[in-house]
Amino acid sequence: MKTFFSFVIPVYNTGNVLCRCVDSIMRNNHFEYEILLIDDGSNESTSCLCDDLANNNKNIIVVHTDNKGPYQARITGYLLAKGDYILTPDSDDYFINDFLDKINSYLSKDNIDVLSFNFLNEIDGIRVIGDSHKYSNSVLKDRNLIFSTLFDSFELNQSLCRKCFKRFLLNKIDLTPKTGRMFEDGLFTIKLMLESESAMFVNDALYVYTHDNADSLTKKSYFYEREQFETIHSMLESIEESESILLLNKSKYNSAIINLFLSHVFNLLSNQKQYKDRVALLSRIGSDELFSNIVNATVEKKYLGKRYFLLMLLRLKMYSFFVWLFSLRKKT
Repeated sequence: MKTFFSFVIPVYNTGNVLCRCVDSIMRNNHFEYEILLIDDGSNESTSCLCDDLANNNKNIIVVHTDNKGPYQARITGYLLAKGDYILTPDSDDYFINDFLDKINSYLSKDNIDVLSFNFLNEIDGIRVIGDSHKYSNSVLKDRNLIFSTLFDSFELNQSLCRKCFKRFLLNKIDLTPKTGRMFEDGLFTIKLMLESESAMFVNDALYVYTHDNADSLTKKSYFYEREQFETIHSMLESIEESESILLLNKSKYNSAIINLFLSHVFNLLSNQKQYKDRVALLSRIGSDELFSNIVNATVEKKYLGKRYFLLMLLRLKMYSFFVWLFSLRKKT
């Protein structure tokens, strides 16, 4: 019996590139699949394009919703999906030509719950490999080993766009939407891996991440400050509350999430041009109890490297010094 794949695609004002994404899937017509286009409150032209694609292709289903963000759009699609496995690309990205053949060959080797594959960054038509970390391409059945591999590159391998996972795992995960619009992939991925009994991380770059659409939420500046802190805090809580992974490793996983958090702080500061405005921003968000809970998470210096010192400055509320170092970093 052939594996049936569900592609859940959140769509928001990407009518100019949506067909590229859909076509990259439909080239694989020797597989059984469905494409669920979840129109997340797009403009009229994009919404009409979704309808046209569904009217002309029996494998495509379109659902129109109010704008609630990509996480809620994905959840809407997950609940409608009928496939054995689910993939969830961004509508402005696409897959390489023979991606489904390669995915199917990996899945056929063993009863894998989650497959994580590499990606390509495409800028001005030039592609470069996205993740330089070398994976073992072997099936992992120890949950600590799965989690360790997830965090090994230290750039938390969080993107759902590069995951293929069994639909039944959704029955084990709390799908309640969070307020955060960014990093929701990271929280969902952690929950997914905590419930997985087997996983495979492969080096094959099967997905192309493009940088030519300004409306993609993940490619905008970080405007939703506290919402992102709430999501990051939830990621830390998921690690802390888990009984599935060794306590010994939790500080390593926390450190990877804190690394993501510091990158978020850097982006927030980048949106402020003046030194005094950057200090004022840190002072304002630093007074939030949620912010304090994040910076005081259990971490280890060996995992954060030079960023450990920056974290200490935030803990001590030495915001002027932090911004001064940040300004020097921007100049180098």
